[in-house]
Amino acid sequence: MKILIAGSSGLIGTALKDFLLSEGHEATPLVRTEGKGILWNPDKKEIDLSQLEGFDVIINLAGENLANSRWNEAKK
Repeated sequence: MKILIAGSSGLIGTALKDFLLSEGHEATPLVRTEGKGILWNPDKKEIDLSQLEGFDVIINLAGENLANSRWNEAKK
């Protein structure tokens, strides 16, 4: 399968990407740093949509760091 992963540099994303590659899948990061995968800039709402063609699955792990601080009601 051809899989796109947002949040691939985090704890879960790194392990998932490595696992998917070891199983023979193509795992491509969706990144905000040029040269490390498919580039996107969410602040400027910029992405080359043509690069998203052909993926079987998109996994979104981007967001709040779950281990960064204690969970409270607002964070939950």
